[in-house]
Order: sequence, then C-alpha cells, then structure tokens
Amino acid sequence: MVSSARDALYLLVARLHGALLGERGQTLGEYSLIVGVIGVGTVVISVVVYRNELRVGYDSMSNCLTGGCGGGP
Repeated sequence: MVSSARDALYLLVARLHGALLGERGQTLGEYSLIVGVIGVGTVVISVVVYRNELRVGYDSMSNCLTGGCGGGP
C-alpha cells in the first residue's frame, strides 16, 4: 500500500521506467500510436464542437478578403 503521494509518484516513475527499458522499440512504437490517435481525436472533436464558430469565422474572413469588412480606404 502507498503511504504518501511522494511514494505513489516514485512507484509510478519506477514502473514507467521499467516498462520503457524492457521493450524499448515496441513500447516507443505503441506510445507513438497512442499519441497520434489522441492528437487526431482531439482535432476531430474540436472541429465538431466548434463547427459553427469555425464557419462564422471563415465566412467573416472570406468577406474581408473580398473587400467587405470596412475600415479600409
């Protein structure tokens, strides 16, 4: 049983260290895949959640590029 937060952190670091040294190449590949999946998932979820804001921002930017955003000469 872990008696303190410091001991828990030490145990976690020791386990991660052992896992990384045990199967170095395979573990690195697995971690890379996990990070890639998390990254792609984060982008997809962000686009889905903020789709309306992205659409409004894109339309506003497009409008400014065609000269309709005012404040110009």
